[in-house]
Amino acid sequence: MRMKAVNMTERHQLRWCEIIEKQARKHRVKGLSYAIVQEGVTVFEHHTGTVTASGRANDGAQKMMIGSNMKLLTALCILQLHEQKKLSIDAPLSTYLPNLSIQSHTPINIMTIRDVLRHTSGLPSDDFNLITDPNATLADLPSRLKKHHLIASPNTMPAYSNIGYGLLGLVIEAVSGMAYETYLENRINAVLKTTFQILETQAKRAAFQATISASFDKKGREVQDPLAVLTPAGSSTYATMADLIRLMHVFMYPDRQRLLKEETMLQMIAPPLPMHEGVFHERTGLGMRHDYLCAYNKAVGPVMGHGGNTLYHHSTFDMFPKHRLGIIAMSNSEGGMAAIASIHTKVRVELFEAMGIVLAKQPKPVPYERIKPPKHLASAYVAPGLKLTVRQKENRLPRLKFMIFPFALKRCEDGFYQALPRGLSRFPLIASMVRRVRFKPAYLGDIAFLYIEQNSNYFRMRTPFAGVYAPTHVSSAWQKALGTYHAKHPEGDRETLVDKAALTMKKGALVLSFKTMQRRLSVYLRVLNDQEAIIQGYGRMAGDTVYLSYEENRCTLRFYGIEVTQKLTESASGKPDF
Repeated sequence: MRMKAVNMTERHQLRWCEIIEKQARKHRVKGLSYAIVQEGVTVFEHHTGTVTASGRANDGAQKMMIGSNMKLLTALCILQLHEQKKLSIDAPLSTYLPNLSIQSHTPINIMTIRDVLRHTSGLPSDDFNLITDPNATLADLPSRLKKHHLIASPNTMPAYSNIGYGLLGLVIEAVSGMAYETYLENRINAVLKTTFQILETQAKRAAFQATISASFDKKGREVQDPLAVLTPAGSSTYATMADLIRLMHVFMYPDRQRLLKEETMLQMIAPPLPMHEGVFHERTGLGMRHDYLCAYNKAVGPVMGHGGNTLYHHSTFDMFPKHRLGIIAMSNSEGGMAAIASIHTKVRVELFEAMGIVLAKQPKPVPYERIKPPKHLASAYVAPGLKLTVRQKENRLPRLKFMIFPFALKRCEDGFYQALPRGLSRFPLIASMVRRVRFKPAYLGDIAFLYIEQNSNYFRMRTPFAGVYAPTHVSSAWQKALGTYHAKHPEGDRETLVDKAALTMKKGALVLSFKTMQRRLSVYLRVLNDQEAIIQGYGRMAGDTVYLSYEENRCTLRFYGIEVTQKLTESASGKPDF
């Protein structure tokens, strides 16, 4: 049964405006826009701040970058061509890109367009060198891929891939006979009366500076966002809030929209089956993300949508289809992601209360099993940026350690392990966070991994989190390569996403550390041979190959498309200096 509509009052309007303004100031966000729509009506909309260093107001007519929300448009284009029988989403990708070639360490299954839409293709996440190259184009992607390996055999591991959606853009061009940008203009903008605009070069952005927002770092300084090339994945697309509202109406009303047949649209917005029986978790259908939030109050219903992040622009696109309710947020600053998350946390509660739905708080923990012996836990799990070690003793709860914080793990009746504070993790702030986390070991085929369940006051999130750590023999070639590396700039001094890296040994493990996209990461490697190692873990950024080469007195590492180098005469201390 349809729940009643949002009962907006002036108090709600003032309160939400105050929340948005406060969080924008707190996180140093220059410009932020926020809208709530229901039943085809915009019930709340607020724009704050500026879009240029000179102080031009963010009035809602200014365009901001929408990042990976662009993937929804790419998926719509692919499904249009599927309806026209110009392609089949169940056909191999190579049918439409016959010259595409990529290496693999494992036997390759057939990679279909459906696999690419669902991020189960096994394609790498990114090529950081390509997406920051101002001289590169989308057509360069296949040649760059020849230097990569698949991260997994197709349809064996979900892993978010911008490269995959870049290839879908090339498929659209190949079968339609139009440039991707032209197809978008003729088949999406013309139908929806929207103004989605691709500006992949600084020259193009300069030409439209009167209508687009600038980018700002965490100190509020105007900067250039270097992402380009992978436009079908969301590198350089600009849109207004009105554009995203019109796009949201397409998915809210499958029977009224004019982009796809109703039955095709219903397939696009339908959630795929969970990949692991009995665990409902975040997953991607035909371009649409599902269940990345799950409310404790079942009256809220499922959540679907997407989101988009460049280095400096951040946006969310969330729909609650049971109520034909949607929330959209856009920002132009590095701190926008944190600001939007804080705004959502506060506004969602009051929004559903205005609909007569009281969001239930986190329920009591699932009862624990009476048995003490642990089940199915590996000795260590890794993901890009972290390692979790597990110690098990007979007749004692297993202990998990993250950095300096130990936790006990107690198995619940639903198969998840509840984290319980121990030692330093008993400090109140850490303890409150620990008690909101549960883990579950699982298998997908022969691949073992770990789910994480994160509980907030009103919602929970479940996602595949980490893979089983495999000890590795570190050959002399890799031991010789230990040390600090600096970025290699073959095209000059253009901006790169990785300036410095370090290859180290930590308690017998080979670790590559670097900083990218405002995150400092340490990844654990499994050596294959003297020239190649695999980044261990599960999902996005895991499974990539790290390539080692020697030339004269220099040593070079290549990973995620980036090359870093060091002189062999330098001391290989193995200690990063960043």
